[in-house]
Amino acid sequence: MVEDFEAFKYEAGIRLEAVRLLLERTPTQMCELMGVARSVYSAYARGVKLVAPEALAPLIPLGITSDYVYYGVKACIPSGSLPTLDEKWKIAAEARTQPPSRGRGHKKP
Repeated sequence: MVEDFEAFKYEAGIRLEAVRLLLERTPTQMCELMGVARSVYSAYARGVKLVAPEALAPLIPLGITSDYVYYGVKACIPSGSLPTLDEKWKIAAEARTQPPSRGRGHKKP
């Protein structure tokens, strides 16, 4: 059960990042839109923490539902956004498979 929940959070994080890319927002802009701190958004996007339903509410007027973020259900997503959303999901998923950034000023050993 724990493994399933971990996978659920991971997938929700990828979909949240796909939404951010679709909306052409920076992480900081997503924080402001969702009303969360940068560290909280980062935990959501990395799948460390499950996105709170109240944090998703501001996305609804933009055509993004919690059904999409949580379960990948696209039924309520505007049809014109679907091809782009699928493309952004691929980018977000690919980014998750790459090693994490070491931040500014850090050199690889």
